[in-house]
Amino acid sequence: MAARRTEKPVPRKHPKQERSAHTVEAILEATRRLLVEVGYDELSTNRVAKVAGVSIGSLYQYFPNKESLVGAVIERRAEATRDALIEKLQSLVGATFDSGVRALVDFYVDRYRDDRKFYQAVLPNLEVVGRYHRVREQSQRAAKLIQMGLENGGVEVRPADLELASFVLVSAAEGILARAVMSREDLLDSHELKEELAALVTGYLSSGRGEGK
Repeated sequence: MAARRTEKPVPRKHPKQERSAHTVEAILEATRRLLVEVGYDELSTNRVAKVAGVSIGSLYQYFPNKESLVGAVIERRAEATRDALIEKLQSLVGATFDSGVRALVDFYVDRYRDDRKFYQAVLPNLEVVGRYHRVREQSQRAAKLIQMGLENGGVEVRPADLELASFVLVSAAEGILARAVMSREDLLDSHELKEELAALVTGYLSSGRGEGK
């Protein structure tokens, strides 16, 4: 029976000086690289320290264990995804309904496709590293951003409850792409997956929608 951990999977402290920030950046980049190259099970604090070019003591100043390392990388990924989604939505102001749908489908599929090894490493271990709640919060924020896009897009859509509609869309897209990452990786490279997702979103939003909107 595995020994119970006595420390939570969170960083010990946050870097304040430029040198410390550089050290943490190197550690997190090494963690991400190893997640992609060897996966979660083979990742260790010793391997991360070696790849980062820091002592194990320096690593432990900021991260008490492997779980805290992976958790911090997930946090960064969540923030980057949020920022990228905001930028994408801003770029779609004034876009037509169909082009907006396809651009957002491309955005989601491309992120999962380009970072599939990262997702394959972390998705099965979200609870272990204590970040399942963070991914849930990310989905909620993404749904809110999509809702704002629908409200301000100037296009009539079928659902009256845009908050619910956005929740349904984000949940469906993320669920399908997570399943593709874990069990149908080939779909991420296919044009057909984007076509089917675009049809799903367009059909859901526009069924019964007035012509010419």
